[in-house]
Amino acid sequence: MQETIKKIEFTEEEAIRITMEHGYDGAEFNTSVWKTRGCLHPNRTLDALISKLKTIYDSVEVEGKGKKRKYILKDKKVKVSERIFNYKGTIPTLEDDIMKEFIFNHLVSYEKEFTQSYRGWARLIGFIGTDNFKVEEMIQKLKNVHHGFPTIYNPKEAVGKFIQTLNIRNKDVVEKSFKRLEKEGRITVSEVYNFKMNDGQIEEVDQLEYEEVQEVLKELLESKEVTYYQYTQSVTSLNKSKKMKEIIREVGNYLSEQFDIQYFFKSFKVTVLDKTIHNEISKDEFKQAYFKRLIKLSIDRQNKKDYKESLSFWKRFYLLNTLALLKYLNVKGIEKYWDNERKLQLEKTDEFTLERLIYYFESDVEKEKIRHTFGNIDNIEESLPF
Repeated sequence: MQETIKKIEFTEEEAIRITMEHGYDGAEFNTSVWKTRGCLHPNRTLDALISKLKTIYDSVEVEGKGKKRKYILKDKKVKVSERIFNYKGTIPTLEDDIMKEFIFNHLVSYEKEFTQSYRGWARLIGFIGTDNFKVEEMIQKLKNVHHGFPTIYNPKEAVGKFIQTLNIRNKDVVEKSFKRLEKEGRITVSEVYNFKMNDGQIEEVDQLEYEEVQEVLKELLESKEVTYYQYTQSVTSLNKSKKMKEIIREVGNYLSEQFDIQYFFKSFKVTVLDKTIHNEISKDEFKQAYFKRLIKLSIDRQNKKDYKESLSFWKRFYLLNTLALLKYLNVKGIEKYWDNERKLQLEKTDEFTLERLIYYFESDVEKEKIRHTFGNIDNIEESLPF
């Protein structure tokens, strides 16, 4: 009698359905990326799927990327085991609560419903704005802090990263606060899908039409070896590479010619269900919470290995540069952090300079070896591992 060969290789969809057969809810199918691309991003959602599969199989391996991702599942367990969570929970901090209540109090004060992008909501509520920043003054501030040192390391990039951080932070605070308020039953949030047409008019479209254009754009970017995230972050960046500038131009032309639009975006309509104010929060209390949380996140980022050991100026001095620019913006409550970073600055600068010199020296030695082996290499480009 011929022995049945057990299947061990599964597609991502099959892997999700296996978890559903064993009591899980298949939440992966409800993510926006699954709905638009039919696969998961390599983030916590993917990690969660793998952790579920590990409760069903003793051996779980993942191969490939995107739609080509395969799951090798071996040694099925007799009984589903307890799930192990390998990531930190996102428990709201006191600062998160203060910002959430400040946002809610503003929502209650409006006499009519509004529909805005997250960035638009941040502007309307009174978050710090970046549109009117004096970039050249901020660049000069960093040069002064480093005694002219950044002139060879692109201080414009550091300023650009700072502005990008504030814009992303504004969006994240609004988005997370809305989600918590909605979960508490105090508001409802509805997504609205928009095209900005070539004639300048904003046109509301249905979700399917929006996601079709988004999917086409993602495929276009993939063909150019750029992710959708990289593209969206670069659009507003001060420090675009030559390649990215060209891609942004090509995307603009493509959207204009194929769909008669300049760009597309989502906005969010908020309806307040319960106008009871739980806590009166002043603007000063909000600002203090906002910047205290920002500094904590900046410290966490600076402590990451790829920042502490980076040969990139903006990464290696991320916290110091952030504090310098917050000081330039007259943000209060940063003195102790600023004083501590200034004490360490000289030592960190010496370490950074030495490590770059060693890197360049070793690169030159390697180039010399190649030159003697293969001949002239004048056309070989050297790049830093940023």
